[in-house]
Amino acid sequence: MNEAVFSLARTPAEGVTGAGKGKNSWHTSVLTIILTLGTLGIIQVLLVRTHLPREIYYLGYFIPIGIAAMHLSWRSAVEVSVLSVIVYLVAVGPSFVVPGADMTELVTEAVGHAALFLAAGIGLSTYHYKINEERNKALNAEKERTQRLQLMLAVSTTVSSSLKLDQVLQELAVRIAEATEATFCRISLLDETRDHLRVVAAYPVREMDWEPSIGRALSLEDLPDHKKAIDTREAVIVGGRRRVPERDISDQQRRMMGEASSLLLYPLVVDGKAVGVVCIGEQRKWERSPLNPEKTAICQTIVNHGAKAVAHAFTHEALEETFLGTIRSLAEAIDAKDPSTRGHSDWVAKYAVMISRQLELSEKEVEMIRFAGYLHDVGKIGISDRILGKPSQLDPDQWKMMKKHASLGAKILEPVKISSAIKAAVRHHHERYDGKGYPGGLSGEAIPPGARTLAVADAYEAMTADRPYRKALNDEQAVEELKRCSGTQFDPLVVQAFLKALGRVSTRIPEADIEAAAV
Repeated sequence: MNEAVFSLARTPAEGVTGAGKGKNSWHTSVLTIILTLGTLGIIQVLLVRTHLPREIYYLGYFIPIGIAAMHLSWRSAVEVSVLSVIVYLVAVGPSFVVPGADMTELVTEAVGHAALFLAAGIGLSTYHYKINEERNKALNAEKERTQRLQLMLAVSTTVSSSLKLDQVLQELAVRIAEATEATFCRISLLDETRDHLRVVAAYPVREMDWEPSIGRALSLEDLPDHKKAIDTREAVIVGGRRRVPERDISDQQRRMMGEASSLLLYPLVVDGKAVGVVCIGEQRKWERSPLNPEKTAICQTIVNHGAKAVAHAFTHEALEETFLGTIRSLAEAIDAKDPSTRGHSDWVAKYAVMISRQLELSEKEVEMIRFAGYLHDVGKIGISDRILGKPSQLDPDQWKMMKKHASLGAKILEPVKISSAIKAAVRHHHERYDGKGYPGGLSGEAIPPGARTLAVADAYEAMTADRPYRKALNDEQAVEELKRCSGTQFDPLVVQAFLKALGRVSTRIPEADIEAAAV
């Protein structure tokens, strides 16, 4: 995957901070020596003048060792430990020339203390390094997961932006090649006779002797692995660790592989029938860039979305279905992080659509509200599962972290080519009508209309669903809570529209609140 994602995974000799390389390593070592000698010198002076017991004297050596283990790289911390041992041995050196001294006892004691200091330094620094390594792995995993979600949204949006088949497939090839960092991606479609594959998209587009150019037709009988992918409708790996004898590879197959050392072939399946093949090639050796399960999973997801777009391009149907399917899948993935909220985004979207129709919005506006409902909690992908699944009320720090999900959701959607109204609704769906909400503290009409709609739909769904820390309210209780908070937390006009949509025409919001909201 992305090289930057794994740049923090260093060996202990390099240290978590990466100290120990070139000029920076030299500066770090000099600074470490100066600080350690200074600290130990102060300790020596204090111990001599205060005549403290020998145990306290030895304990003083652990101070620089402990500080170094917590705040320096693994290598620097070990350097401090070694330096502390050297200073200790120098300090006890005069004891060896005292007449009548028991040399065996002195040597045993000196070696024991030196080994203890060194073991403590190595042990503490290694422990601290492991903690940092695990933290970095967790952060990198969250970062990669967010990037993958952005990629899925971008792929679905991009390939759904055109009904022209060539444009859809070309964009799909670009996205797959960039997502997997593969050498190339080539997409071929079966012709009407289903016995030839025609290359219709490639990325990068290069003119090379070994690479079939766009538009060239190749016999399927000469491409057994491509044929296998089409017949079985399953992914096929060619090359890599599997050694195929040269005599078993046809000229066309060898031409298709070119200089690639491994290929990953995915069938493009439309309405249950394979219509083409996505070919992902990797020229580097398997050990450097293997087509591992992680890459194949990403490819499979992108190809699946691409196949849907191709189906719509074939039939000239509205491509919004592909986008909506992706959004719902994303919403389900987010809700799945916390079993107690499974289906939450679906219900919020349904309630938001009910409100929008009651407010007599256009179909385009209704659809945008639907998308915003599915996406309103996308920012929770960046919130710890421990917080999302906590079976009791959140403490202040956890609540502060949870409140970031609205802004984080807008940030995730920022590079995606969807309506700004959807992004605004996601960002501000926790604003309050009285201005006491978050993240912007907006009030009244300054809150985007979609966000005001989502606020009511989200609150009603949350109140009527069980949570680990409380039981669900019944319908009557939830309605009364909406009425009570109308004009403070919620837009009275939106609350009134929702109650009408629920068939609660007799349940009225005070007219004064509605008139004030309409001004």
